[in-house]
Amino acid sequence: MFQKIIIMALALAGMARGENMSGPKTLLEMVGVHQSFHWKNSALILIDYQNEYRSGALPLYEIESTIQESAKLLQMARDAKIPIIHVVHQGQKGGIFDLNSKNGAIVAELVPQQGESIVVKTLPNSFAHTALEKVIREHGAVTNLIVAGLMTHMCLDSTVRSA
Repeated sequence: MFQKIIIMALALAGMARGENMSGPKTLLEMVGVHQSFHWKNSALILIDYQNEYRSGALPLYEIESTIQESAKLLQMARDAKIPIIHVVHQGQKGGIFDLNSKNGAIVAELVPQQGESIVVKTLPNSFAHTALEKVIREHGAVTNLIVAGLMTHMCLDSTVRSA
């Protein structure tokens, strides 16, 4: 569907600013493949940055630093003027990920601005039974997806595989 999908390791914010990253390397980097990154024809998809993972029933380890780095990435995407799509998980009313509750809301640092899309999902795969593909296509010549979010082993994995 898309030419390139970039799964965000939080280091991308530093890479795009040209910072020397001394952290863990990807498998491709370990074998000498260095990928370049360009904002052109890209869209940023932010998945499940909801308070449930910060102060709700499912608090994540190091969530504050994750949110800070993700906010840097979001600002870079805004500065690059690329399409930004926020995907949120909708749970049962009164349960976890209830979009009408504080814990179901998007974290304050990543709240969508005017012109940024919001897609609601009920399954791990952000494309399953949602308008995500339609929203991406409405932005025109998007061929590269930059995907960042929480619970990489679940929602990011299934979304990227579907894309």
